[in-house]
Amino acid sequence: MPRVARFRIAEIGELCRQLRFASREMRAREMDAAERLVDDIEPDLNYPEEFVTFRITGYRPRTGDEPVTFVGAALVGDLVNLVQELSEALELPQDYHGRQACGLDDVARRLGVSIKTVRRYRRRGLVCHYVRGPAGARLVCFEDALDRFVARQADRVRRAKRFTRISAREQAEIVTEARRLRAAEEVSLNEAARRLAAARSRAHETIRGILQRHDRDADTPIFGAPGPIEERAARVIERAWRRGIPAARIGRRFGRTPSTIRRIVDRRRGQALRRLEITFVDLPTFDLADAEHVILAAPAVTERLDDLLPAADALALIAAAHEAPRHADPAESDALVAALNYLKRRARRALDDLPAWPHPAQLDRVETDLRWATRLKRRLVSRGFPAAVARIEQNLHRPLAEEPRDRISALLREAVRVVGDVVDDLDPGRGGRPERLIAWAMDRALARPDPPGDPDRAARARARHERPSIALSNLYAGLTPWDPLLEPSPAFVARVGTLPEPSREIVARHFGLGPTPPETRAEIAVAMGLTPTVVTRMLRKV
Repeated sequence: MPRVARFRIAEIGELCRQLRFASREMRAREMDAAERLVDDIEPDLNYPEEFVTFRITGYRPRTGDEPVTFVGAALVGDLVNLVQELSEALELPQDYHGRQACGLDDVARRLGVSIKTVRRYRRRGLVCHYVRGPAGARLVCFEDALDRFVARQADRVRRAKRFTRISAREQAEIVTEARRLRAAEEVSLNEAARRLAAARSRAHETIRGILQRHDRDADTPIFGAPGPIEERAARVIERAWRRGIPAARIGRRFGRTPSTIRRIVDRRRGQALRRLEITFVDLPTFDLADAEHVILAAPAVTERLDDLLPAADALALIAAAHEAPRHADPAESDALVAALNYLKRRARRALDDLPAWPHPAQLDRVETDLRWATRLKRRLVSRGFPAAVARIEQNLHRPLAEEPRDRISALLREAVRVVGDVVDDLDPGRGGRPERLIAWAMDRALARPDPPGDPDRAARARARHERPSIALSNLYAGLTPWDPLLEPSPAFVARVGTLPEPSREIVARHFGLGPTPPETRAEIAVAMGLTPTVVTRMLRKV
């Protein structure tokens, strides 16, 4: 495997260059620290530069009011590069720290994938090292690093293992079958690809690509009509649609009908939804005949969903957490948890059954369920926040408001993350008070080797006297994996208040911007005496 020395994040590349001049012991120590950090990075989250620097070097740099953050997906690949670069100069033995080295050909065989796929896995977090061998330096993956990667990326590795390449002979057979099918009936390239994919247990996109390449290069193409639009054009169509450009105008640009443009957009929506990681706790009550009515009709699930602790200012949030009851009503918490998991399960099952070209109503139902689940999780996190703040102050042995502003913000965001993780694992059937689980989780988070640094007393004194408020942004954002896909931006929400009626009510109902759950277009149409087409048109105009 060729060494990839290019870093996507300039700061990580600069750190690598600096470490080349460090002592051998320091380089080895910081190489190991970077490898440990890989396991803690979530691709969809952002990480401050000072956090990354501290985890690798043990040095916590001082930053300004707007610290640099790194996207997790890019950071993982660069950390793998950093480990590889540092290991090359260290000339590590094959049994480094008693670990067992595995050649990359062996890794490919064990995972049942190609060497090319193993290369791609590096960007996903497969850590490799250069070690000394009889023939010189070679790149290997230690057994424990491989095991950790497989545990993190189990689904991806399983899918890749099932994949087999289509031979030239099978491609010729596919083309022949498509020609026969076209001669027997007037099917489109896309329909022929769908049928052949089902018959051969292959991916629809794979068969379609084979037929497209054949017709593009053949003197006598099988299909006279143009096939499905290319992926790059589909991305452009989706972006244009999301910006509010009418389907008719997009269609004129690409030579397609408005209905075809809408189908392309819906198909891409379905693809994006299918890629989401939706996990849930499956409760026995979900399979009862009246589960949906009982679980989703509870007052805790349908009312006061916007009753959250204030999240725009850190000091106001801390004060509200002190005033709020630390022990929430157990029955209400159980109702919220049950509904949250029921909605996630319903969405996941609907996505598993979603056709390649889904109907807009199917997508609307799934998206509405996921938005509703987001509202419930935010409500649960807000209810658990007082317990988290109390535990933080117990560990600090002083009020949280006396800390420096950067640390207050960091601890509050850590509390949101911890409470969110606890909420995801809550199971009413197992018992256990959420407040106690939150306290335990908060203790573990604060006991890590790299908690937010403890400032000196002078810094704390300045923090008390120089800060009338501490602005927070999007504290409740990102609690669910589908937030970036489905949640309206703060600018959009602010604009809703300026809309005339009935547009304002329709938008608020659809996205769940008030105290009640979000609603589908069909539900809004029934409630307001409109048609789903009118509701859709008004939503598109916003």
